[in-house]
Amino acid sequence: MDFSSHDTRGYQTVSATAGYDEWSEFYDATVSERLDLPLLDKSLGLKSRTFRDALDLGCGTGRIGCWLKQRFVENIDGIDLSERMLKQAFRKGCYRALKLADMLSTGLPSASYDLIVNSMVVEHVKDLNTYYAEGSRLLKADGLLITIGFHQYFLLSGIPTHFERRDGSPVAIRNYIHLFSDHFSAATVNDFTLAEIDEAIIDKSWIALRPGWRRYLNKPASYMLVWRKIAALPTTASRED
Repeated sequence: MDFSSHDTRGYQTVSATAGYDEWSEFYDATVSERLDLPLLDKSLGLKSRTFRDALDLGCGTGRIGCWLKQRFVENIDGIDLSERMLKQAFRKGCYRALKLADMLSTGLPSASYDLIVNSMVVEHVKDLNTYYAEGSRLLKADGLLITIGFHQYFLLSGIPTHFERRDGSPVAIRNYIHLFSDHFSAATVNDFTLAEIDEAIIDKSWIALRPGWRRYLNKPASYMLVWRKIAALPTTASRED
């Protein structure tokens, strides 16, 4: 669903590549870690398993990769469209490899990872089927794909992913609205089953750190979908063989 028909802000809108290139220098200082890290901390799938090879899909400045490294994931690779974001990620030193590429067509070998994390990026993806197809291709059977996104509540209320430039002027990054049913439809046809779902609610402790968000108290800011890749069923020809 195109966000433009819901837009109530009318900010200048730029592509994900242009927006995150510009935002990269001060992204970590302006984005709340409460959008994703508490959700990851609560994930039963992450707590109950060990992972050898992980992909930070849309890695940005490397926040998630370093979170994974602190939890003893052995090998972590990162993909991002923004060269400037990748430079920030490289400086953190948490990755085995970083690659400038479209996360919908990574060029990485199939079945390379047992964990993929995609945080606060999927709202910039128009075609969810392509997103889940690439995730399925990259994962080993029984691997996990964790999708964390900007909550549809804000997008449907007309509030896009945005930041303020150094001069204080706001700029939005192009968004698309995906309902949970859209995620479910696209994921299940690409050999995923839903293992967990959770949402980050803006509470009083959040407001204490960001008083300007008081009007959003008790509203959902982000969501997490944990998908497990199931082994594809053999074709009829394979069964006959």
